[in-house]
Amino acid sequence: MAARAAGSLTLRPMTRADIDAATALSREQAWPHREEDWALFLEAGEGIVAERDGRIIGTVMAWRYGEDFATLGMVIVANAAQGLGVGRKLMEAMLDRLQGRAVVLNATAAGLPLYEKLGFVETDTTHQHQATAASIPPANVTRAEEVRTSKERGYNPCSFGVRAVSGWRGRARAPAVVGQ
Repeated sequence: MAARAAGSLTLRPMTRADIDAATALSREQAWPHREEDWALFLEAGEGIVAERDGRIIGTVMAWRYGEDFATLGMVIVANAAQGLGVGRKLMEAMLDRLQGRAVVLNATAAGLPLYEKLGFVETDTTHQHQATAASIPPANVTRAEEVRTSKERGYNPCSFGVRAVSGWRGRARAPAVVGQ
């Protein structure tokens, strides 16, 4: 995707150099995502950023599964830029990239009206719980009992066999899930 301007807004592919700015957007929304999380998201998927005056003010990420299915996430717009159509432009640009695929996403209550305007339909509610883990000494385990990362096991983090839902294609009828 070449950089695409919309007024003074520029949309372009996300790169590793954008991770710090994306993390700052997460923190502004009180989302828990760290630099390591963003690096994994980008490694496993693709992203688009919205820039204004050289500053990243929005993001969207997508993860493709085979030829027929994709998920969207990390749709974030800086507080100062909300309500100006930035989220819509990011979503439209990413949906254009994913044309012909069944697309699902988890939505915040604040984002749901935008997603519904784009043709998504609420299908369920996800409850997300986050907390700081207590400091507990590690258990004594054998090497066979250790938990290893996907990379250490040689797995692609996005290769868990999701299948497209028959009859759901493109934007018109793709479901959204409201997260809380």
